[in-house]
Amino acid sequence: MRKFDLPRMLLVVVAGIAIGATAAHAGSGFYIGVGGSRTFASIDDGSIADIANTDLSVDFDDAYGFNARLGFRLMDLLALELNFDYLPGFDAGKSLTVFNIPADVDASLDVTTVMVDAKLIPLRIGPAELRLFGGLGVMRADLEGSARTALAPASFDLSADDTLGCGELGLGIGLWLGENVALGVEGSYVAGFGDFADQDYAIDYFLLTAGIDFYF
Repeated sequence: MRKFDLPRMLLVVVAGIAIGATAAHAGSGFYIGVGGSRTFASIDDGSIADIANTDLSVDFDDAYGFNARLGFRLMDLLALELNFDYLPGFDAGKSLTVFNIPADVDASLDVTTVMVDAKLIPLRIGPAELRLFGGLGVMRADLEGSARTALAPASFDLSADDTLGCGELGLGIGLWLGENVALGVEGSYVAGFGDFADQDYAIDYFLLTAGIDFYF
């Protein structure tokens, strides 16, 4: 899967300061937005292979994904937002030796969240604004994995999925390029409530999102 070029997106946001230095902005109304996301995994894998009744632990890599938003700015300083994030490919892999037999373990975790956020805008300087937000919603997680050794009886595949409640807390910076267009960069901590698939396996991560909003 092609990765989002977030450093370039961040440069666009910074460069937009000069373009939008005197931009007016919409005070209220509906808006939609799209963007790219990158996670910084802090997933408590505990023992992922508990699902397969083993004692093996593996670490997940970060993932890239897609973000979409539908919101309504109730007033100049407050908005409600329906937020969708799709984060495929938290990948994990490990090579090890068990009783002198080489083994390879691979796993992939896909996470989808839908949350309702309340967003407060307590500070605005020119075209830039500070955003504080938090919300609750639903997290869908799908795990696929496999382990292979030279001995067929020691090979296995695993598949598990679960739906959990979840929440997030974060902050961000918005930059108005005109009355109806704003760029934004936001960071948040996202956590699922409870253990995945009734195992000792919690899903949480730090999420960085960069995108553009269109106001109506």
